[in-house]
Amino acid sequence: MKRKSLYLIIVFVIAASVLGACTGAMPASNWSGITASQDMAYLAHGSYLYAVNIKTQQESWRFPAKAENGLNFFAPPVLTADNQLLAGSYGPTGYNLYSLNPVNGSINWTFDQAKGDYIASPLVTDTAIYAANADGNLYALGLDGKRLWTFESEKPLWATPAIDDTCSCLFVSSMDHKLYSLDANTGEIRWMTGDLGGAIISTPTFLEDGTVFDSSREREPFEL
Repeated sequence: MKRKSLYLIIVFVIAASVLGACTGAMPASNWSGITASQDMAYLAHGSYLYAVNIKTQQESWRFPAKAENGLNFFAPPVLTADNQLLAGSYGPTGYNLYSLNPVNGSINWTFDQAKGDYIASPLVTDTAIYAANADGNLYALGLDGKRLWTFESEKPLWATPAIDDTCSCLFVSSMDHKLYSLDANTGEIRWMTGDLGGAIISTPTFLEDGTVFDSSREREPFEL
């Protein structure tokens, strides 16, 4: 039943966007990203983030309250353990990572130091936020939105990083054809691959024995 409800929520929001086009509003130009708690679904679609009550299927709030020219949302928002809703924007007037109150959509803080789109959702741990950006940087933030460190790759980052808590290792996929392993506390490179033959836009995965898997746009999934 819950899965059916989420499907209806998606249909409702997308239909609303299409109807908006008939009234002169610009239709969304991206696909939608969604996440949910027990009671609410949060949808990134076009110019807005929507909060929809799963039980009633009614919109509770949207962010921003009024569409802003050039501001769009692409990746699924992320709920944190300390009750934040994180969402990165994209577009010529975007490039922000927002922390919102999931109850009412008010802004807790905004990280505005990136210079590119947020294509992927941020990775959140108990102590930090790791936000990959199309400007080629991985931004490590505290849960208060303050920057801890930055790692710069040679090309855009389109994938959510992965973390191995046993070694505090971050695995970062890059469109520069490389996979990086970083120290999660400092951002220092632990190791990096050579050219893997194509832009990597998927989130890495790994096994307990230390084996890491990823895939590029030009090749089959590879094992490291």
